[in-house]
Amino acid sequence: MAWVERNSPTDLDIYLNAARDYYAGINPYTQLYHQWYHYYYSQAFALLLAFPSLAYRPAVHMLWMLLQFYFAEKSFYLLKQQASTLTGRHLRTFSVVVVLASLRFVYENLHYGQVSLMLVWLCLKSLQSMQQNKALVAGSFLAIGINVKILPLPAWLLLFLRRQWRTLFFSLSVLVVLWLLPMMYTGFSRWQEMNYAHWELINPIKPQHLQDTEEDSFHSITTFLSVFLTEQAGQIHHKRNVANLDATSLAIVIQLARALLFISLLWIMFRNHEKRKQHTISTEEWYFMMFLIPMTFPHQQHYAFIFIIPLFSLLVAQLLMQKGEGSPWKKTGWYLLMIPALLWSLKLFLGEYNPWYEHYKLLTWAAFWLWVVSLMKIKSFQVPPVESGIE
Repeated sequence: MAWVERNSPTDLDIYLNAARDYYAGINPYTQLYHQWYHYYYSQAFALLLAFPSLAYRPAVHMLWMLLQFYFAEKSFYLLKQQASTLTGRHLRTFSVVVVLASLRFVYENLHYGQVSLMLVWLCLKSLQSMQQNKALVAGSFLAIGINVKILPLPAWLLLFLRRQWRTLFFSLSVLVVLWLLPMMYTGFSRWQEMNYAHWELINPIKPQHLQDTEEDSFHSITTFLSVFLTEQAGQIHHKRNVANLDATSLAIVIQLARALLFISLLWIMFRNHEKRKQHTISTEEWYFMMFLIPMTFPHQQHYAFIFIIPLFSLLVAQLLMQKGEGSPWKKTGWYLLMIPALLWSLKLFLGEYNPWYEHYKLLTWAAFWLWVVSLMKIKSFQVPPVESGIE
């Protein structure tokens, strides 16, 4: 795949062209790449890619894809570690189901040259390091992810609520260092100018980040509510809205929906007396937080939904751990989990109908299905000791 697609234009070209501009003294946040796309990532990431941006582009494409595949493989390894109480046939079933369910998202991240696989790995490594009482390492992994792309930011809410002060402190400290580091190259004035331009692009209160409908391939709660509660034209001229709210009302509904999703995280964290007393971050809390990332942030494409796979894998593991073939969850659980996995994988098997899937936001419906199942069935997950080291 890396060889076949070595000359194909991908989002990696946006990063590399922005890095080349950055190296040449041009503000990448004021430029358009691939005709109409902005560069949304950090100055440190642009500086890191400055040298690769000058190298032979097909070779960089191949190396980038192999690197992202490495992150996918290591993320899967970490998910297997979290389910290591499974053995034999159950462990093999877990592996097959999780790999098949994540196939679409892994493929699309590789195909589009995205960074989501790296971000998922950084989040999983941060959790593993916290479980090993390595606050500096955990905070550093998290800070790198937030610096590259702001998506892992909700993890700070978990750290705060669970009083993980050392990890939160190290995460903030490393992030500040990564934020200031490019100033050594650009000087203060240009560094500040680019920070302002970057903020203009990612400012969450801007109207275009609420009515998030520039592309039919956008998902998350912002796009989902916008297309069903206002009259928005899509690639297919077929009615889908059930209401026609004005912009102010839509913004209120979207913010309430975001609040509801984060309240569901609080319910996962504090749903019983034992959970309210604990100060450690559990696996199900961390995975649920990762699930909320593509659901709550604007401008989320389908490949960002790789973040929902850890929660899906946890539910699969808990289903396989059920004892007794006669339990209701054992009987219905596979249907409840396989239906959303099938829905979000339809593009792989019946891709010719993808415009319809995008028009009616089938991926977002599938994610909501998984959200409901997790609220009904997720349990506290006891994690066995894990080995140290970069996996």
